[in-house]
Amino acid sequence: MDNDVKPADSPRYSSAMLGRTTGLFGWFGRRYFDHIRLDHETESRLRALSQEGTIVYVMRTRSTLDYLFFNYLFLRIGMPLARFANGLDLTLFRSLKRWMKSKLNRLLRFGSKDEPRGIDQLTETIQRGKSALLFMKVRALTSERRSNPRFIERLVQIQRGQDEPIMLLPQHISWPRKPPSKRHTWFDIMFGDRLASGRFRKFAHFLRSSKLASARIGEPINLKQVLDEHEDWSDERLARKVRRVLIIHLANEAMAISGPRVKSGALLRKEILERRKFKSQLQGLARENGLDPVTALETCQKYLKEVSANLNFEVLLAFSRTLGFVFRRIFNGVEVDEAGMRRVKEAARQSRTAPLILVPSHKSHVDYLVVSWVFMNYEFIPPHIAAGRNLSFFPLGTLFRRSGAFFLRRSFAGLPFYKFTFKNYLWKLVREGYPIEFFMEGGRSRTGKLLPPKMGMLAMLLDGIREGEFKDLQFIPINISYERVLETGSYRHELTGGQKQLESVAGVVKAGRVFRARHGRVYVNFSEPVRLSDYLAQFDIPQLKELDDAHFRETTRRLSYHLMRQIHEATVVAPSALVGAVLLSHHRRGISDTRLREMVGFTVDLLVSRHARLSASLRHVLKAHQSQIDDAYARNARDGARARGDALKPLLSEGVLLLKRMINTIEQGQEQIHSVPDRSRIELDYYRNSVLSILAPDCLVATALTVGDELISYDSLSAETRRLSYWFRLEFIYETDTTFDVNFRETVDRLISESLIEIDEHGFVRVRSQLAIDFLRGMMLHLVEAYWAAADALRTLVSQPMEKRLWLEFAREHAEKEFLQGDIRRAEAASTVALKNALELFSAEGLVTQTRAKSGRKTETFLSISQDRTPDEIAFRRDDIGAFLIRIGESPSRAPTTPLPSDAFPMLSDEHAQEKDAIQADSSESGDDEALDEPAAVLDQDSSRE
Repeated sequence: MDNDVKPADSPRYSSAMLGRTTGLFGWFGRRYFDHIRLDHETESRLRALSQEGTIVYVMRTRSTLDYLFFNYLFLRIGMPLARFANGLDLTLFRSLKRWMKSKLNRLLRFGSKDEPRGIDQLTETIQRGKSALLFMKVRALTSERRSNPRFIERLVQIQRGQDEPIMLLPQHISWPRKPPSKRHTWFDIMFGDRLASGRFRKFAHFLRSSKLASARIGEPINLKQVLDEHEDWSDERLARKVRRVLIIHLANEAMAISGPRVKSGALLRKEILERRKFKSQLQGLARENGLDPVTALETCQKYLKEVSANLNFEVLLAFSRTLGFVFRRIFNGVEVDEAGMRRVKEAARQSRTAPLILVPSHKSHVDYLVVSWVFMNYEFIPPHIAAGRNLSFFPLGTLFRRSGAFFLRRSFAGLPFYKFTFKNYLWKLVREGYPIEFFMEGGRSRTGKLLPPKMGMLAMLLDGIREGEFKDLQFIPINISYERVLETGSYRHELTGGQKQLESVAGVVKAGRVFRARHGRVYVNFSEPVRLSDYLAQFDIPQLKELDDAHFRETTRRLSYHLMRQIHEATVVAPSALVGAVLLSHHRRGISDTRLREMVGFTVDLLVSRHARLSASLRHVLKAHQSQIDDAYARNARDGARARGDALKPLLSEGVLLLKRMINTIEQGQEQIHSVPDRSRIELDYYRNSVLSILAPDCLVATALTVGDELISYDSLSAETRRLSYWFRLEFIYETDTTFDVNFRETVDRLISESLIEIDEHGFVRVRSQLAIDFLRGMMLHLVEAYWAAADALRTLVSQPMEKRLWLEFAREHAEKEFLQGDIRRAEAASTVALKNALELFSAEGLVTQTRAKSGRKTETFLSISQDRTPDEIAFRRDDIGAFLIRIGESPSRAPTTPLPSDAFPMLSDEHAQEKDAIQADSSESGDDEALDEPAAVLDQDSSRE
C-alpha cells in the first residue's frame, strides 16, 4: 500500500471520505482491507470512467465499515473520493477531540447544526463536480427501510441543468462471500440477514471472515442518457425508475459474488414434492404405469433422496482448503484464464434471468474438484455438480453432497419415475438460480480428445424451457487440460483391453500414490458464454416451444456440438503435449534432442498461425525471445523454427522429464536420443491428441494428398478429405458454424500460404514440403491403421454373430498382431477407443448390425454382418481404408513433385529429403455416397447447409 497519497482538500462535510491512509484508518485498512483486490481490467475501467463525468457511487445498505473499505480502495487505485454520503459521520477517524466535542454538543443540545441538510450537501457536492455516495437502504432496529428517495430525484434535477453526465456506479462488498440462507431465524430478525446486516452482525462477520470478503463494482448508469431517453417523464417518475434499476444492479452484483439463497436438501425436496404441477404430472405418470399415487409418491421421495445435494458453504470452504494443499503437493500450479473468468463473472450478473450452466471437458476425476476449487479461489459462486452415481460411495459421497454434488445413474432406461424425479430436481435447481455443472461427454476421455456429446442432460435443460420452467440459460464452456493426467496408468490399462475399475474406498487409498510424483500444471480456460436465446436468434431457430419433437432433437444436437466446439477452442497446448506430438508423429525409431526442438518449433509455428492457445509458460518464453526469433525467421524459416525450439528448450526438458516413464532417453556422444517404447505409445498418445485435435483439418488434407500415385486435383482432394472427415467424425470435434467447403478452402489456403503445398496452372495440388506433409499425416496415421484393422476384423462376423465385447477384444489383438507382423506402423492403433469408434462407423454405414439380447442375467450387444451385405463388400471396405496406409518398407509419402525450397519444413535436415513414397494405388470409392451426405459427415457437424 502506497502511503504517499496526496491529501484531499479539506472536507466540507463530516461524511466525506478520508484523504489519507494514516492513523487509525491507515492501520485498520492495512490490516483488514489490503488483501481485497479488484482485477486490473476493472481498475482501468474505473479510472477511465472518472474522466467521463461526475461519479455518484451507490450501495445497498448503509454501513460505515463498507464505506471505509471503499474509501481505502479508492485511495489505492486513484479513484475520486466521495465528498458526501447520506447518514454517515467520519469525524472519529479525523480527530478524536472534535468527535467527542460534537457528541457532547449533541447530547447537551448546545447550538444549532453546523452542517446543512443532507439533500443540500449532495446538491452542493455535485454542482462542484465532486463525487458522492448514496445508500439505497437503512437498517433500523429490527427491519430495513429505504433511504430518502429525494436524493435520486435531486440528482435528476441537477442533471437536467448541466451537460456533464452524472454516472451512477453500483458497488457491493460481502463479508464473507457465503451464499445467504433461505431460512430466517430470530437472529436475522434482530440483527439483519446477510444482505442487510445490522452493525453488530456486520462487525461479527467482519471479524470472523474478513479474509473471505469479496468486492464487486458494476456497470455505470449514465443519468444524462436516461434523461435523453425519457424526456417527457417527470423528475419523480424518472427517480423511481432509476432507483429500481439501481436496486436490481446491486442485487446482480451480490448474486455474482454469493449466488442465490441456499436451501437445504430437505427443503428443496419438500418444495418439489408439494408443487402442484409436480403432483398433477406424477398422477398421470402413475396411471400410465399402473401404479397407485401413494406408491408413486414414495418412489419419487426415494429417488429424490438418492439424487439430491445438500450444499454447505462451511464444508465447501474446508474442502477447498484441503484441495489447495493437495493441488500444491501434486501439481506445479493451476493456470486460470483470467480474462475468461471475468467474462463468467459478467455473465453471472444476468443469472437471475438466465442461470449459468457450466460445461467443462472431462479428462479426469479431478475435473470436479478443479472447477469448484478455482471458482472458490476466484470469489465466485460454487456450482451444483452432476456426478455419476459411482462416486456416491461412503465416505466421499457424503462429502461430495455437502460440496454441491448431485448424483445420477448412467441410464434412465426402464425407469420412468426416476427420469421424472431427476428432471424435476434439475429444473428446481435452475429455477432457484444455482449454477449447474455437468460433463457433456458423459464420461472421462481416455485418449485426451474430446468425446462426442451425450444429449441427455442438455435435452432435459432445453425441455425445461419448452415446459415454461425457466426462460433462458447461459452456457459456460470450460476446457480443463493437464500436463500429466493422474489416471494415465489406468487409462492405458483400459485402452489395452483391461476392465474399468469401480470407484471405492480402496481406490481412494491407492490414489494416495499420486503424492509421490509431480504432475505438472493444470490449465483451466473459458470460451465465450453462450446465451441460449442469442444462439437461437443467430441461427434463425424458432422458440423451443414452437418446435416439434424432431426439430427439437436436431436443435439439441446442433447446440451440443456447438458447445463442444467452444470447449475445443479453449484447448491449451502444454510443453508435454508438444513433446508427445513430435515423438509419436515422426517416422523414425528415435529422435535427437536437437531435432526434437526443431520439430517442436515448427509445430508451434503451425499452432500459432491457427490461433491455438499456448500455456502461459510457453507464451512468456516466446515473448522473451521474440526479437531473436524474428531475426532468425528473417533469414529463413528453418532458422526461425530452430530459434523458436531453442528458446523452448528448458520447457521441453521439463516435458520430457514429466513423461520420463513413457520415454527412453540415452546419451549418444554429446546428444540425447529420445525414443518411445511400443508399450508406452498408447499412453503417450493422450498428450499428442491435444495438438492433433487442433491440427485435425490439416492432417486430414495431408492424409488425403497421399491416396494415390498420381497428381490429385483440387476437386478430388476435396472429395477425399470429405470422405476422411466422415470416417473420423467421432475422433474430432469439427467447426460447426461453417460448411465443409468453407473449412476445406480455408485449410488449403493456409497450407499454401505456409509453402507446404501449391496449386499449379492445371488445377493439380502439388506438395512443396513433403516432409511437413509427412509429419502432419503421421500425426493421425494411427487412426487410419486402427480403422483398417477394425475393418479387417469384421471377417470374423461373416460366419456367425459375436458379442460386441468379445469382438472388440479380438479386434484389439488383431491390431497388435498386424503391428508385430509389420502391416501397420503404430502400436497405438490397437486402442479399444479407436476400434470402438470404427465399429460405430461401420454400423452407421450399414455394414454391421447391432442387436441386444439376453445372455444369462445380463443384456449383451451382439454384432453381425448386415443381411444385405456380402463378404466382398467387407473386404472392399477394408481395402478402401487401406489406400491411406503406409506399409513397412515403403516410404511415408510420394516424392515431391516440385523441388523443395530451402526453407520448406526446415527442421528436418537434408538427409531425410531422400525418403520416397510408395502408397497403395487403389483409391477407388467405397460407394457409400449417401452416407457421405449425412449430417455429421463433414469438417463441421452441421451439414444441413450442404
